[in-house]
Amino acid sequence: MGRVDGGDLSVLVFGAGTNYALLLISCYRDELRTYAERRVAMSVAVRRTAEAVLASATTVVLGLLTLSLSVVSTTRGLGLACAIGVVIAAAFVLVVLPAVLVLFGRWVFWPRIPNVGDPALVDTDSFWHKVGERVARCLRGRDVGAAGSDGARRAASTPAWTRPPSSSSSRRPSLPPSAWASRFPQGSPTRPRC
Repeated sequence: MGRVDGGDLSVLVFGAGTNYALLLISCYRDELRTYAERRVAMSVAVRRTAEAVLASATTVVLGLLTLSLSVVSTTRGLGLACAIGVVIAAAFVLVVLPAVLVLFGRWVFWPRIPNVGDPALVDTDSFWHKVGERVARCLRGRDVGAAGSDGARRAASTPAWTRPPSSSSSRRPSLPPSAWASRFPQGSPTRPRC
């Protein structure tokens, strides 16, 4: 097991701070489409994002503080220093960043300056919206998660002595097409046509 490097942990602090800032900025941009007054939009954005930022920062800080249990003294020091860095980053995002964004106004979002009444980016017909629609169309009618959880549930509920022996030489007999149709009512296990 290798030593924890200060560069690795500083990237974690910058990454967490950037994540918190992007969450607030995105929410503020959405609120600028609803409210004409920048201060009102920012207060709503801060209220909506503060809980997520504080919860995330708390879990990251607690995780970093577990490094204080390390046998290596430099790792203990880095864990404490990075935990303090995450606290500072979260405080900066919730206190300083809102003031700066409100001070500079809407033009910070140039070239797509949000105006009251503009549709949200999610509702526009952008390239990524089209990609998402295509993926959703491909997966429509397929309950991917349920199939996996059902198989896991059945395997866990079947006692080991009732299962057939697993051997590389033994193969299960192939099912006839009528059996596939009864087990997979939406179609046979073929590649979906998108």
